[in-house]
Amino acid sequence: MSKASKGVHPRSKEKQRVWFENACHILKNIENGAKDLLEEIEALKKKKISSSIKSGVEATISYFTNNLKRMQYKNSIDNNLPIGSGVTESACKIVVKQRVCVSGANWSEYGAKRFLPIRAICLTEGRWNQAWDNLIGHIDMVA
Repeated sequence: MSKASKGVHPRSKEKQRVWFENACHILKNIENGAKDLLEEIEALKKKKISSSIKSGVEATISYFTNNLKRMQYKNSIDNNLPIGSGVTESACKIVVKQRVCVSGANWSEYGAKRFLPIRAICLTEGRWNQAWDNLIGHIDMVA
């Protein structure tokens, strides 16, 4: 969006900053805010702007177009779901990296693929009993 802000206000960094902050507010607080912003940014293609700014505007349009279905931030916030990548990055570090990359460890892809779901279950509160009950249910069905 910072690239798009240059298309909205090509001559004023302060106005770019204000537009950017307002756009962030719209994304997080307005239902279908990403769609509204995409329409606003697409209108910039008709504006006479430099080729470098136009390139940034087009990149922003491509990003929004390709990710619009995933950009339902207000809905995610209202449902207490994370909207950033921090949770995923943290899980990668805690679930995968801390176990697979310990000193002296040498995991095959096969072994890691089978062990990591068990680690995830162990690290998630309440999931061990749920998984165990599910496993017992499957054993009862086979027996």
